[in-house]
Formats: sequence, structure tokens, C-alpha cells
Amino acid sequence: MLNDIMEELLRAIAEQRVVQFRYGGYPRVGEPHVIGMYRGAIQLLFYQTGGRSSSGQLPEWRRFNLSGISRVSLEDQRFPGGRPSPSGQHAKWDQRFAFVP
Repeated sequence: MLNDIMEELLRAIAEQRVVQFRYGGYPRVGEPHVIGMYRGAIQLLFYQTGGRSSSGQLPEWRRFNLSGISRVSLEDQRFPGGRPSPSGQHAKWDQRFAFVP
């Protein structure tokens, strides 16, 4: 199951497609930007533009452990590419598997 989720998210990053999924009991909609390893966990860096969240307003950058993601679907909508970080700093990774330039 985790492999299927990883494959869908890798495809979404390669094609710069908006995705929907569930995480922490909430529907999430947005732009997948990086899949990588950080402190032993495979994570997704995601610019959440829709859905819901318990931790603040949208849109906002979020990191999700892939192990907690379910029901991934790729939308027809595409996004233009990388986005600047409000802090001007990039997220830290031990290893990146895929990213939007």
C-alpha cells in the first residue's frame, strides 16, 4: 500500500499535478513538492491549498509522513512549479527522492 502511495505521489511531482489525500482524519488538497527521507521517515513536503487542517489556515506548507497518507488521487489540475518559502530557507532532508524544481 505504501508503495502505491509513493508511486502516485512521485507521478504527481513529475507531472506537477494537484493531489487529494487523507491525513490525520482530514482531507488535504494541494501541490506535492518533495518526497524524501528525514530522520528515518519518508515524508512529503506539500503546499496545502484546500481541504482541512487542525493546525492553521490555508494555504500553507506542510510535511506529512507517507505512512499516514491514504486515498491519494491525482487531479487534472496542474501547478506551475516551485514556490518560494516564506522564510527563504529550504526544508532539510537526509535524502530527496523527487522534487519540483
